[in-house]
Amino acid sequence: DVAIAIPNGYFLSLGSLLWMRDINLEAKNTVSQQYREVFRRTLKAVDDCLQRGQDFDITIDNGRRIEGYKHLIKIRE
Repeated sequence: DVAIAIPNGYFLSLGSLLWMRDINLEAKNTVSQQYREVFRRTLKAVDDCLQRGQDFDITIDNGRRIEGYKHLIKIRE
């Protein structure tokens, strides 16, 4: 039903991202704050789909046209 497209260059992980040099625990730097915001918006879109009983996929918005879905949710940085 729904494609949730995250920005190119991002990936989602429920695990620790401390291995990434630019991510820090305090989330005080710009990279950490941007990642958290993209992750928050994506989880909100997932929750909305679950609440409505919609099937969804999460994909990367790499500039190509995303087809085959009734709805497209683009997560912005």
